[in-house]
Amino acid sequence: MVYKYYKKGYMKITAKQLKALDPCKEGYQWFIKHKSRDLKEVLLSVNAINPSWARWLYTNLMSVKQRRILAIYAAEQVLPIFEKSYPDDNRPRKAIKAVKAVLVLDNADTRRAASNAAARAYNAYANVAAAYAAHTACTAYTGYANDAADAAENAVDAVDAGFAQLEMQKCLIIKAMRILENE
Repeated sequence: MVYKYYKKGYMKITAKQLKALDPCKEGYQWFIKHKSRDLKEVLLSVNAINPSWARWLYTNLMSVKQRRILAIYAAEQVLPIFEKSYPDDNRPRKAIKAVKAVLVLDNADTRRAASNAAARAYNAYANVAAAYAAHTACTAYTGYANDAADAAENAVDAVDAGFAQLEMQKCLIIKAMRILENE
């Protein structure tokens, strides 16, 4: 179930809403101790201590369509990193294009094309996080929250360590908030 709980520019989350998502015990205890219920503030605060909790929360609040949009966005953020290293390999770009087609028209043909493109993107360079982010974006058409969270995690991993990774994670949180607010 996706929760809608916002006024223009402000989204909040309650302990009851979070509990309904079945969070881990540690994450829920952190939330109870945290003073703010503003979703953006919660996400940015928890991101500082455990980025995977932030990814889990925003993707579990999203609809299937919203998770697809976020997975595509995450993959697109790191596509230039892949293409700089492998300028002649367009498999991740084609994979992103295929999953965008599922957003426009969700049927057996577009899903099959996205699935095939996902496999090709994965085979592009399985150890390159940017290519894997594109692969994960393609598999997000299945609607599982973890696919969008994995795409986000792979996007963060594709960026050089340290400050750039933190900035990428914040960028994804802000995008997730915009997606949640606009649907």
